[in-house]
Amino acid sequence: MEKAPLSWSRGVFACLGPPIVFGLVALVCCMRPRMPALGNRATAPATSGDRPAASVIPAGGWSIEAADGGKARIKYSNATVGTLQYLFWGKNWSWADSQAKVLAPENGAERFVVEVPSLGVTIRGQFRKGAGELAIEYAVESRQRFSDIVGGGIEFNLELGSPLFARENTAVDLLPSSRGFAWRIGGQKVVVSMDRPIPSVLFERDRHDQVRFFLLGKSLEPGRFTRTLTIHLPDGGVVRPSVAERYGADGRPDFMTGTLSWDKWPVDVSWLNDGERPAGRHGRLRVEGERLVFEDGTVGRFGPEVFAASGLRLLRRGQRVAIRCGPSGAITALTLATLPLPRDTTAPGARAR
Repeated sequence: MEKAPLSWSRGVFACLGPPIVFGLVALVCCMRPRMPALGNRATAPATSGDRPAASVIPAGGWSIEAADGGKARIKYSNATVGTLQYLFWGKNWSWADSQAKVLAPENGAERFVVEVPSLGVTIRGQFRKGAGELAIEYAVESRQRFSDIVGGGIEFNLELGSPLFARENTAVDLLPSSRGFAWRIGGQKVVVSMDRPIPSVLFERDRHDQVRFFLLGKSLEPGRFTRTLTIHLPDGGVVRPSVAERYGADGRPDFMTGTLSWDKWPVDVSWLNDGERPAGRHGRLRVEGERLVFEDGTVGRFGPEVFAASGLRLLRRGQRVAIRCGPSGAITALTLATLPLPRDTTAPGARAR
């Protein structure tokens, strides 16, 4: 059989297309910067002020941000690798529920309060930002007398096994005098410390990825005391604006309440089905050549949304829908088939075919 001649444009692409494509790929690969080792990454300096620009956060550097309820998140390469939360217990490890609430900012500082009703304790706190560090100032008020309780306070959870640190030696060491801990990652170090000693700082069941700061000890007396916790990042680390700073805190007076009712929908979208009611009005679906056509001549066009189930799309990469037809052209079966994907020969351990 004689091949049809190539058009001028197809001929040019057949001759020049592959070299151009491979040349562009090679150019992009050459221009792509290499990521330096963890210990040698250059990071942008922190900026002064309460709202550092997002652009100063290096793509591969350390950062920290305050979160709702007096919590905080430590990030590396924009991935969370450390979190802070509050836990309390009464006698015999009985759970003492705590309730955190965000307060209105004061003098540019984000504030919060943590209530522990069963222990009669109120912890008021505020965040203070510095160059490469975030400080949390606590004012702890106890209104009742307790003995033989477990206590509680702050728990840090660290992602020591993160793939980001796969090539680095990581270690967590407690600081002397119940002051905090130092987290070493290669040649860098994150230091979390109290300004003064507290009842205890320890690993949870000797797990170095969980460190607990007991602001409250085994006994409580009515009174008040203050402590300041400082989270200091490695050189070049920056303090991110919190979510409240970026988008506004809950309960701001300029927020509109009752905009949407949960049991009503203010937009009428019934018109989307105009001309398509009742269901089946176009008749049976048949195959004509390479098209799907209804009995009344309407061409059927189907996307992945048609094959959705429970809100999940069934059509994904490598999947196809096989259509079987009877002698008359009517569709008798739709079959979802997953086709084998080409093997990634660049993956470690993979062998090219």
